[in-house]
Amino acid sequence: IKIFNEPIEVKITEWNTGGLLSRIE
Repeated sequence: IKIFNEPIEVKITEWNTGGLLSRIE
């Protein structure tokens, strides 16, 4: 579960960061 959870969290964090940056820009 941890192995699966880590990449999923990283992808969500990257997606959220990209979405926030896109909104700010």
